[in-house]
Amino acid sequence: MNTGIIAAGSAPESGPLSRRWGGFREVDQAVVLAHVADLLSAGAATLEPAEVLTVVCEATATHLRLANVVFFKRLAGQSRALAWSAPGVSTASRRIAREQAWSSAARLVEERLLAAGGDDDGEVASASVWDEDLGLSAMLYVESSRRLDRQDRSLVDELLRRMLCLPDRVGG
Repeated sequence: MNTGIIAAGSAPESGPLSRRWGGFREVDQAVVLAHVADLLSAGAATLEPAEVLTVVCEATATHLRLANVVFFKRLAGQSRALAWSAPGVSTASRRIAREQAWSSAARLVEERLLAAGGDDDGEVASASVWDEDLGLSAMLYVESSRRLDRQDRSLVDELLRRMLCLPDRVGG
């Protein structure tokens, strides 16, 4: 039986596994965003808000390992909150997610933040948009069954922007 190294690369792609394969996560996120954009452009005009949330969640569920998602939107003084949960998530977990989302939304409104980028709770991420000229405030609250990193939080922010039909961010 032969043993030994099959290939020992010296090219830039060699090195610690996490560094070599990290680019695939970015590609996966780009594919998720492209898929969401395609789905929304194909049916956003005919979909109800709850259906938009479902489309976005189902398209990103595997990548982010979603458990619970709450979307809060206030436009011209009218508020709406929608929730989505992965199959098998308990009723108690859904209830807690909604309470957390409402608490986060209330905190954002009180503090009048432009973004909730300070969330560093591990499996929780939120993104928000506030535009006084449009009378718009919105938040997307996400709970995952895995730890979310900075790239995941950026993806959540971009998903919210897509759901609201806002332009892409310039420069990331």
